Amino acid sequence: MIELRGVSKRWREFSIKNITLEVKKGEYFVILGPTGAGKTLLLELIAGFHFPDEGKILIDGEDMTFSPPEERNIGFIYQDYMLFPHLTVEKNIAFGLRARQRGRFKRERREKRERREEIERKVKEVLQMLGIEHLAKRRPATLSGGEQQKVAIARALAIEPRILLLDEPLSALDMRTREQLREDLRRLNREKGITMVHVTHDQTEAAMLADRIAVMMRGRIVQIGTPREIFSRPASAEIAEFVGVENIFSGVVVRNEGRTRRNQDCFGGFGWFGWFGRFGGFSDIQRK
Repeated sequence: MIELRGVSKRWREFSIKNITLEVKKGEYFVILGPTGAGKTLLLELIAGFHFPDEGKILIDGEDMTFSPPEERNIGFIYQDYMLFPHLTVEKNIAFGLRARQRGRFKRERREKRERREEIERKVKEVLQMLGIEHLAKRRPATLSGGEQQKVAIARALAIEPRILLLDEPLSALDMRTREQLREDLRRLNREKGITMVHVTHDQTEAAMLADRIAVMMRGRIVQIGTPREIFSRPASAEIAEFVGVENIFSGVVVRNEGRTRRNQDCFGGFGWFGWFGRFGGFSDIQRK
């Protein structure tokens, strides 16, 4: 479980402000927002690449606010793959395992052999998990974008992280590859029970992957809910417009379960979950 309590961070000319949220263990949690909302900075705070100016970050109940990344057991996947071009696929995947084990064991011959066998076993396991065994001996420059992203995912999974952070991992891919990788990510979440936090500006991606969504704008979390709640009951006209509600009307509600409400924004449209009216349907709205 991840808990952020009043987290704020100023980074150059930008800042995120008073972020409070909770990601449940095993949840696929999506942070959805436009470019420049602060999504990547928030993800990097969770990873430990930056420390907050205010607030606390807890992982499984332990205060990790100022702990370095290597103590958090977190996998991180960026949009642009970040593979080592001089290493083969299997050596890219093994990189994190080798770095971790170098810090744990003495350089004795028998232990070195056992470490090598353990790394080979884990690399083979994640290659099979993602169906890329045939790529093991190839180098990144010979792979397609989708193949490179699968290698990046395999490298992150090889260290058996308790949390997987994904920073727009599908945005550079073609539509067919995106669809396939969406299915792979959701399957991994269900089968492995890994807590995933996925940053995107793509509403389709968020709706199809998320257990819950946090909408982020201008450095703040402005709404948290299930995909149905976010897309059918946006908390403001700005959120409604961003998530793709097609019809936004300003008006006066003249009937709402016996109460009168004035000067409210009313939302509706053909969205992910059908036609929605913010206050129960357009029959209850007197348009100006």
